[in-house]
Formats: sequence, C-alpha cells, structure tokens
Amino acid sequence: MRGGRRGALAALWLQVFLAAATYLAAKRTLVEIEPWTTATMRFAIAAAAFLALLGLQGWRRPPREDLRRIALLGILAVPLNQLFFLEGLARSSASHAALIYALTPIGVRVIDHLRGTRTTPLELLGLVSALAGTVLVLLARTGGAFSPEPLLGDAFLLVAMVSWVLYTVLSKPLVERHGALRVSGWTILAGTAVTLPFGASTLLRAPYASFSGLAWFGVLYLALVTSVACYALWGFALGRLRATQVAVFSNLQPPVAALLSWLVLGERISLSLAAGGLLVVGGVLLTQLERRAPGAQPLEEPGRVPIG
Repeated sequence: MRGGRRGALAALWLQVFLAAATYLAAKRTLVEIEPWTTATMRFAIAAAAFLALLGLQGWRRPPREDLRRIALLGILAVPLNQLFFLEGLARSSASHAALIYALTPIGVRVIDHLRGTRTTPLELLGLVSALAGTVLVLLARTGGAFSPEPLLGDAFLLVAMVSWVLYTVLSKPLVERHGALRVSGWTILAGTAVTLPFGASTLLRAPYASFSGLAWFGVLYLALVTSVACYALWGFALGRLRATQVAVFSNLQPPVAALLSWLVLGERISLSLAAGGLLVVGGVLLTQLERRAPGAQPLEEPGRVPIG
C-alpha cells in the first residue's frame, strides 16, 4: 500500500514537471499554428500513440456499461478542455492560464463536498496555502501586472478548467476498475473521434511547409508528452489517491515553470517567488496527509488498482 502511494506521488511529481512546460510549448506553437489545427494535429497523433500502446498491452473493448461515461470523458478531455484551452491561450497569457488552472483542486474539492466527502481542517489549509502560493508566484513572475484585457481568452480558459475538474472527478471510478492507460486511451480515442470531423478541414488547409521546427516540436510535445504521458500519469495517481490530493498538484506547475526558467533560461528567482513556491509545496504536502478516524482503515487500497 505504501509503495502504491509512493508510486502515485512520484508519478504526480513527474507529471508536474512535464505539464509545466505545456504552457510554454503551447504558447510558442500557437504563434505559427492556429488553435483548431494545433488541437486536431495533437489529438490525431495522440490517438495513434494510444492505439499502439493499447495494442501492445492487449486491446480490450470498453465494457458496454461504461461507454456513455467514456464518451462523456472524451468530450470533456478533448473538445471542451483542450480546444478551449488552446483558444483561450491564443487570446490570453500563460500566466493567466496557470492562475485559472490553479482553481482545479478547489473545484474538485467542491464536487467531493457536495457528494458527502468531509473536508478536514488540514486539507482546507493546504488548499488555501497552495492557491495563495500560486497567486504569489504568478504576481512575482509578472511584476504584478495582470492585465484585464484578454477577458474572452480567460473565459475560454475557465471553461477548460471546469472541464478538467469534471474529467478528474468522473474518470476516477473507471481508472480504479480498468487502469490508467486504458481509460486515458479510451478517453483520447473517443474525444478525437468527436473532434476530427470538425477539424479535418483545418488539416487540409494547413501550410505545413511554413511551420518551423519549434512549431513541430510543440505539436509533438503536446501530443506525446501532454496528451499521452501526462494523462496516463494523472490517471495512474487518481487510481491510488483521493481526487483532491491529485488535483492540488496542478498548483505546483507555476513554481516548477519558474524553476525550469531559472535552470534553462537563467531567469531570476525573487524572494516573493521563492516564498510563493514554498507555500504551494507546503499546501500540497498538507493535502497528502491521510485522513483516518481512530482505529479506522485507510480510505483506499492503492495496491489493488491495476496499472494499465
């Protein structure tokens, strides 16, 4: 059980580092490729990759009783989450996107609360600390200059974030039954099947010869890293931890992005940025404390969940 929990936390830390670069890769790609084309290319490649992975694992059709939920997850994950994310990012900034996605754990916690899951004082303190640290990090990186102008882009990003919250909550039972890789693959395949008919015309019109190497790298990163690796890692952790414990890791992406910028680009890390990062890490750690009543068993049995 401990090993399963440690594996889930390790997967989430890896997912954070991979996902932190998504904002930068997507923003750079959208300079050359418009959002619909980017999304359609991304998920066509991701769907092909998942088909190969599922084939290697041993293809298995989703059970009939789960088809409706898988179709819903596909719509939430692909056209709603990612198309609105890319359309929003094209009109707004990476900082705005990171701040809006920092609301993910609060959205997940609200849904869990409505479903009767009690929020402990430590968990609430962790969520508040993580959100406060995220805001501090983003204010430090932008110099406090948050412009209210890209309101339409922020509205699109808000829809994308709500879709991701619903995806996180609704996918957890399926992941526990079928494994992270299968559920992620079924989801991407379902979402791509819905999106491809609408995006096919953009693929036919796209000026592929004019795309730079950086733009192609961005598309491949979004397809193979963000849509395959990150989805699978997120699902793997969902099968072993509570949804709120997983969702709060999204608050780590802005400070990790700042750390990567320091390591790769030499950007300065200010005192307020470092303090914000510590608040986020502390908040995340608080939410990972297991809730147990005296003499009670842990809420979950992580070691019994299939990996794939």
